[in-house]
Amino acid sequence: MFYLTGYYLKKNNLRIRPVNEWDSCIVFTPDQPSLVMLNLNAWFMLELCTGRNGEDIEREYVAAIAPKSSVAEAQRQLSEGLELLVSRHLVDAVPDNGERR
Repeated sequence: MFYLTGYYLKKNNLRIRPVNEWDSCIVFTPDQPSLVMLNLNAWFMLELCTGRNGEDIEREYVAAIAPKSSVAEAQRQLSEGLELLVSRHLVDAVPDNGERR
């Protein structure tokens, strides 16, 4: 799976604004100016990316989501979500060898 190796670190200069009435947030990326809207699950994933490895993020995400979803579904959501966060330049994926993706 996409997230099982390496570490994930939320970029430190993001501007995150909650949109409570839509159960989401809007994130501005100043390095590559764009706005990204995240649902609650993606927002939670973003907040878990504090330099943890993929297995630690998976453990916490699945524990939080599993009561409402199967473990397999939570793992699928996390894999797709982390890939999205990296592709949108919200999170850096740092492989175990220290190179950045």
